[in-house]
Amino acid sequence: MRFFVAAILGCSACAAPSSRPDAGPGEPVPGDAGGGSAWPDDAGAPVGSTLCVSGFFSWGADDGGTRAFEIGKLGPFHEVRMDFTWARIERTPGVYDFSELDPAVLALQGSGERVLGILDYDNSLYDAPDGGPSGFAGDGYAVTNVPAYAAFAAAAAAHFGPSVDYELWNEPNNAFSFWKAPPGRASFPDPAAYAALVASAAPAVHAACPRCRVLAGSIDYQGQELGAPFLAGMLAAAPRVYDLFDALSYHAYPDYPPSVPPDFSGQSGYSTPGQPEVPLVEMVARLRAEIQSSGGPTSFPVALTEVGWTTALLPDGSRVVTREEQASYDVRAMLLSFSTGGLVSCLYTLQDGANPADTEANFGVYAVDWSPKPAFTALVAMETALGDAAFERDRGTELGLVAGEHALSFLAADRRVTALYSDAPPRTVMVPAHAAVRRTQIVSLAGAVEEVTPQDGGSPVTLGPDPRFLVELR
Repeated sequence: MRFFVAAILGCSACAAPSSRPDAGPGEPVPGDAGGGSAWPDDAGAPVGSTLCVSGFFSWGADDGGTRAFEIGKLGPFHEVRMDFTWARIERTPGVYDFSELDPAVLALQGSGERVLGILDYDNSLYDAPDGGPSGFAGDGYAVTNVPAYAAFAAAAAAHFGPSVDYELWNEPNNAFSFWKAPPGRASFPDPAAYAALVASAAPAVHAACPRCRVLAGSIDYQGQELGAPFLAGMLAAAPRVYDLFDALSYHAYPDYPPSVPPDFSGQSGYSTPGQPEVPLVEMVARLRAEIQSSGGPTSFPVALTEVGWTTALLPDGSRVVTREEQASYDVRAMLLSFSTGGLVSCLYTLQDGANPADTEANFGVYAVDWSPKPAFTALVAMETALGDAAFERDRGTELGLVAGEHALSFLAADRRVTALYSDAPPRTVMVPAHAAVRRTQIVSLAGAVEEVTPQDGGSPVTLGPDPRFLVELR
């Protein structure tokens, strides 16, 4: 099901993105739309098709209609990231039963959604003396049998094929939750162990399904000590492991709980002393630099598989971030991910939980009663404004923007869209009009559409913390 702002022409495509973008971040697509130059008929893959939600979808039969209801609430999202839990699929050694998972995958695909399956967590069938059941339903420890995990990954790829994307584990550098050391041993990230898992499982997936897309890394970037150094450790143990998978996945959270925008740089109220927050685009640059220093390409494909902000209540009655801030930060994160050429751009998550004070339970774009939060409305406005547009370039220098001001442009056959926002003092900038433009609109995060008459210097746009979309229709 899709939702649209009626005053804007066009809609987003649901086609799956290509695994390697044609233009890197900051590179114009062929046929620059600035000034009076030609306007290309094909600007590239629509960024809206990469918009993804990381959530929890029920397995098994759906007699009560819950899953159909959830799917009907997906709105602007074109891909769903969900657990493919090893321990629930392989209950007998060597026997893989996908019958519980199939209904969810088929229902999502039947509604036009792509599925990103997280091949996650350990299986107690293969626990060695250094592993065992944990508080995470018996599957929260680091993998104790890599060949068995690789066989499971291959079985999933053989079963679902290229219609599903596959991510190897979830946040292996998060030693507090998803890669726990066994009792009696210190908890710490183990990049060499994760590199060994990728080196075994990624080729196994590709052998079972050559056209399948494999994502590896799932690196939680909470603070500098958790981000690029973990990838550096992987590459020290397996220098060309990146040759085995299709994109490096990462989670662009600021320090926990996330409280600052995705382009914030410096110390926040939650960041570790001496470890300032890293802006999203800088996270990607540092990760790519690690791969390049290991002999890889300069713009290795990346996939943002989680980011989000919680609106949980604090003891004093305030929120970690307000619902309006969440809407602004969610959209800003998606725009920045689009600008990096992200294979997918996933928000966490769809719906809030029942406890409004639970930090983890309030990242949703819907409230617990399924009423849309401002974030959902903002994402719909963004997706509809962008239409079928692909990322074009950062227009900051062209428009004379200063530090803290942002202008990212997107291009389609029927429109150019410039997303503008700022953390600097508010001011109005003039955006030059293209000669081929016949109609200009400004779209707000609330979905309000304002018709604009360009002046001699272009279209005036007032910069503020919430992104606004200047839509120039051809």
